[in-house]
Amino acid sequence: MYTSSAVSARILTGEIIVTKQTIKLVNTNIFIRILSKFFARSL
Repeated sequence: MYTSSAVSARILTGEIIVTKQTIKLVNTNIFIRILSKFFARSL
């Protein structure tokens, strides 16, 4: 059995990892949008 603090620490670590992945996805989406706008203008 885990103590409650160990469990909450694991959950917190998991949430931080998920948040980092989400931020990466959002940044990638924004980057792609900016690039596509730039290419649309230059074409």
